[in-house]
Amino acid sequence: MSLLEPIQIVYNGGWADEHTLPLREFAKSADGLDDILSLCAEFAITQQVILNRSARSVRLVTKAPAAGSFEFIPIIEAALQHPLIVSASSGLFGALTGLVCAKLARRPEEAVLKATVEKLLEELGREKERNNQMVERFISSLEKKRPAAARCVSPIGAGCDEIVLGPSTKHELILYPKDRELIELGPDAELAASKVTLLISELDRVTGGCRVSFLGEKKRYWGAILDSTVRIDGNSYASALTAGKPIDVLAEISLVEGEIKKIMILGIAKN
Repeated sequence: MSLLEPIQIVYNGGWADEHTLPLREFAKSADGLDDILSLCAEFAITQQVILNRSARSVRLVTKAPAAGSFEFIPIIEAALQHPLIVSASSGLFGALTGLVCAKLARRPEEAVLKATVEKLLEELGREKERNNQMVERFISSLEKKRPAAARCVSPIGAGCDEIVLGPSTKHELILYPKDRELIELGPDAELAASKVTLLISELDRVTGGCRVSFLGEKKRYWGAILDSTVRIDGNSYASALTAGKPIDVLAEISLVEGEIKKIMILGIAKN
């Protein structure tokens, strides 16, 4: 067996600063990564789009803790009879992985990563005129992988502040809470930044997850507090919850067809 080129995955900020992650969130992320990486590995090797999880198993190799991060390297084995494996260190696997997340998060890097994938396929001996068609077929399949991508990015805002795919490479992509929301909610989602007054009725200080409502309204919404102070004893959010008092915050509100889906709290609003 030969190993497909490695791609490093790094979780930064939040609990990852202490080289830890909430197990439930990491388990979901690893499951989503397995699905996405299998898809990208299959295409890198055969240029075929296999939506069912392929037989290519993904193993994780952890790295010694680095300052302020939680990181590992997925390892994928591939049969030696594939001649492209020898050349796969070109970055095709990493560029494909970044392309998946950039597409589903509506990031501008999608165009650059698409062009990179086409160029790398050409360098691997594929016919130039077929490259665009193959890559378009790959991209058109990605909507079916949105649930897997959503699991992949689930720790963002619930254990870490960002996930970095392929750090220090030409195809590096950093995913933020905004990207998580757009990946989870789909192509019709919108984000609106606003200063709002909320009542917090539930709070998980480990992940920052919460339930909130607007003043004068009974309906509660799922939320996530991205402010790192939420983990500190006696923080403003916990105090507001305990006292049953409203709190003024800066937030990004996720909307789908005008309906609020989630409220991401960025910090305390300044008067």
